[in-house]
Amino acid sequence: MRMLTAALAVLLVAGALAVGLGCGGGTRSSDFEGDWLEEGRAPEYVMSIEATSADTLRVDYGRFYQSPREFQFDDGRLTYSSGKSQAPDVITRDRTHNAITITSGSTGQSVTLIPATP
Repeated sequence: MRMLTAALAVLLVAGALAVGLGCGGGTRSSDFEGDWLEEGRAPEYVMSIEATSADTLRVDYGRFYQSPREFQFDDGRLTYSSGKSQAPDVITRDRTHNAITITSGSTGQSVTLIPATP
């Protein structure tokens, strides 16, 4: 009985980890780096993301910003707060669909982007 209980516990933990990783859990800051293309928007903009430190990434995205912004990596996502808006801009990574989504904290506008190079 103990062996069955231990095996069940291992399976439950493994299942939870698999679900978490598929939904963006385990995301690293480096998962955001690179050039990203908008899907189905005109005119198209490219978002460029590069690390400036382990937890800070520089985001250059002409649709939302006139100049690059410094986003903080925390809890599997990137956030930027301008101080003008109470809600931060957020970039999330969807590893299942190999895409990122940026959402404006002030307007709620969201844009999904895919890697510029597959």
